[in-house]
Amino acid sequence: MYSEKELKKALFDEFKEQLETCGKIPVYEIEVLNLKTKEFEFVLCNIEFDEANLSIEATRQAVNTKEEKSNKIAFDSVEIDRCFNLDQHLQTLVEITTEKIINGNLFCLR
Repeated sequence: MYSEKELKKALFDEFKEQLETCGKIPVYEIEVLNLKTKEFEFVLCNIEFDEANLSIEATRQAVNTKEEKSNKIAFDSVEIDRCFNLDQHLQTLVEITTEKIINGNLFCLR
């Protein structure tokens, strides 16, 4: 029998390979209105795999003043779950980012 961690690691490796071999750039963007400049722009999110935490992360620009003031790179993360496929994990990541934009104070969705 395999442990839960071993099963997650195998799925993590499978998802990473799927994304690396699909021929697409691992990014997504969400169109927003910048509340400071009043101009439309995109929040660009770079998808990365965090092997230490067995998760998929999306690094992005700050969407609220707390993140803006931080020295750390803003990111959203979803832990690998054996019940879901890669597309479902990526959709969850987009939903998390969208929710943070909605609840932030630097942008609003277009």
